[in-house]
Amino acid sequence: MTDLHLLQPDMRWDERPEDHTERSLRELKAHLRPGDTLINLGDMVWSRAPRQQAQQLLGRVAQEILAGVHHLLVLGNHDKLPRRDYADAGILVLEQLVIQNTLFSHLGSQTLPDGVSAQVLGHYHQMPAHPQLPNALQLSHSREQLRPVALEKLMRRIDTLRLRRELPERLDDRWHLERSVPEQD
Repeated sequence: MTDLHLLQPDMRWDERPEDHTERSLRELKAHLRPGDTLINLGDMVWSRAPRQQAQQLLGRVAQEILAGVHHLLVLGNHDKLPRRDYADAGILVLEQLVIQNTLFSHLGSQTLPDGVSAQVLGHYHQMPAHPQLPNALQLSHSREQLRPVALEKLMRRIDTLRLRRELPERLDDRWHLERSVPEQD
């Protein structure tokens, strides 16, 4: 999933209801189970939300919504909280992620790393992605009805676009983290 913009007061421009934060959290809780891995492609919390309010929300998400879920956050342009705030909520922060030769990032990349044949990105919401992004599959939180998307479904979409020829049999042991962001405040 991508671009939750939790706590952002007005998301009508992205065709979201006024209560999009609570609806998004309900959808997360309904679709994820302990042991699942959530790959969040950035812009989790609105960058202008007061830090204390954002910290409280992250704590609630960790304890009530995603308890037992492995949460990976690929940084987006609105993810401005100190890294410690995410770590305290059990969120692993990354710059990008590569799974089965597919790059997962927020903004996308005009040049794919060696061995990468496709990319999944967020950032653009309902607008078309930048035309110079090669082999890109764009996610939109609004288009997914505020629900997370299963990795297998994403990989099938890529396969449908003929960007990949095979799906991973399972996620375990077949994914790796690239360029983890160092801890800083």
